[in-house]
Amino acid sequence: MIFNKDFYKKLQNNIHSKSVRIVMMCLGVLLFSFSQFIHAQKVTATADRDKIVLGEQIVVTLKVENVGKTQSIAQWFEYGKTTHSEVVNKGKIDTINFDNTTTYIQKWNVTSFDSGHWTLPIQSIKIQDNGSVHEIPFSTDSLQLDVLTVDVSKMKDYHDIKDVIGVNYKDYTWVIIGLVAIVVVTLLFFLIRYIIRKRKQKKANQPKSVIKGAPIEWAQKEIQKLLEENPANMLFYTRLDNIIRTYLDEVKGWTTLHATTDEAMVKIKGTVPDAETVTTFFQTWRMMDFVKFAKYKPEESLKKSSADTALAFVKYFQEHSQNTIK
Repeated sequence: MIFNKDFYKKLQNNIHSKSVRIVMMCLGVLLFSFSQFIHAQKVTATADRDKIVLGEQIVVTLKVENVGKTQSIAQWFEYGKTTHSEVVNKGKIDTINFDNTTTYIQKWNVTSFDSGHWTLPIQSIKIQDNGSVHEIPFSTDSLQLDVLTVDVSKMKDYHDIKDVIGVNYKDYTWVIIGLVAIVVVTLLFFLIRYIIRKRKQKKANQPKSVIKGAPIEWAQKEIQKLLEENPANMLFYTRLDNIIRTYLDEVKGWTTLHATTDEAMVKIKGTVPDAETVTTFFQTWRMMDFVKFAKYKPEESLKKSSADTALAFVKYFQEHSQNTIK
């Protein structure tokens, strides 16, 4: 069979055209893959610091980058269960649109009331392609947090040892002895005078109770009244603290209204057996102090549980305390 020149020329052009199309298709696939790589989703979690004192807060920033227009968030971040830290506040979710992709940012305020070195939970999220039931999970790296009992940021470094500096020394021993003797004699004089006056005075009448009825019934009514009035957080926990202290002072003759929380706890431990009810109340009582001094802002829902914990403690103390005043 004999082919002319036109046939060969057409055959070459046809082969060249097909090669160009194949090369263009390969380039298209590569460009598409590269664009997908550039716009791959990225999920991160960062904290503004890794050391706090008890009750302080850190800001955790959660960021989801490069979510395409044909994609949506199927499941947002949820703080995992942990006994050492908690989320105090969750900010609104901000969005940034750029180059046909969306970036989502949310900030959480996280705190802890347990001292030690803790690992914050890993945060997970699911992204779904629109029109598809398949969900792609993403997770952040875990964050580390040191909770300290002392604010080490205010501690100063030790100064270098310096050479001994000579000073002019004068002996004031006898002057000091004379002053101490005068002070001791003066104190003895007023002490003896006070004792003599107290013996001459009649015994003062016992002060009347500041509450009416049985202390346990008064405490229960006051706590219920507090729940019904539902004042602001700081006032609520201040009044709840005063109710507990007044009850203890009435039934035991203590002065916890003028004592620190730690001092009151020591008295309670020496009066009633250790129990989960007492431990739970002590934790709630410490939280009251943080709220009273504006170091912590609990959720509104904690009011009811705090009041229930206080009621349970009052009942337990009434049943188990020794030598309770009726």
